[in-house]
Amino acid sequence: MDEIDRKILFYLLKDGRISQNKLAKLLNISSPSINARFRRLLEEGIIRSFKLFVNPNICGKYFMYVAFPNLRDIEDDRIFVKFRCLENFNVYGIEAENLSEIDRVIEDFSLTLGSPIMKYAPRQNLIIMKKNIAKILSVLSENPRAEIREIALKTSYKAEKIRRTLLKLKEIVRIVPEVDLIKADSLLLGIFTKKLEEIKRFTVHCSVITIDNTEGEGVEICFTGGIKESKNIVDLVRRIDPYAQVMLVYDYLIRGIKAFSNC
Repeated sequence: MDEIDRKILFYLLKDGRISQNKLAKLLNISSPSINARFRRLLEEGIIRSFKLFVNPNICGKYFMYVAFPNLRDIEDDRIFVKFRCLENFNVYGIEAENLSEIDRVIEDFSLTLGSPIMKYAPRQNLIIMKKNIAKILSVLSENPRAEIREIALKTSYKAEKIRRTLLKLKEIVRIVPEVDLIKADSLLLGIFTKKLEEIKRFTVHCSVITIDNTEGEGVEICFTGGIKESKNIVDLVRRIDPYAQVMLVYDYLIRGIKAFSNC
């Protein structure tokens, strides 16, 4: 792993469908060099896989992120993402048919994990699935990095229609690499803050995901080179928002969508 490898991972975390040609241009190195590095990251298990990661609202479900003490762990079909943190907690993305059901899921999990440390519910906006979107996402569920021409061949849609659809969905549908952060000698830094716009000025160089909420509240997820870089960012964050909550993620798991017809 070197700085170029980390930059490749950074850009893939921002956009898991980014082409190798575009990566070569962004990093100002040759396409064969990018191809060799990309292949090695896969072969060495630094990139474990690519997953189709969708906002549960697109499947007609509500969701919430909940932190529990990490003395124990739990596996459950209602968990769509899990973050293992260096602090004394893990964060679970939980989905359910309605908000009352989410409360019941949290109560169920609490029997095993203990009382939740933190809860965070982004804005919820249930989406009515259109047939063309379902068909495109079904192809991506089989091959998250499928090229436009492959999607066009399997859906019989024109390439421009597919591009427009994916552009419209970019805030709620992502292709995400599952990176072995330990092998990559890196971390994900999560920042929960009520001063998101101010914080973003200091995280623009490392931000991979931003989750906006209401009244300036939100979550910033950054990809960092380890503890030292993370600490420097946290120090800057604390000056702006002393009450911001942070988490250092050393491992994460994404359920992904394998059978999109039933999410």
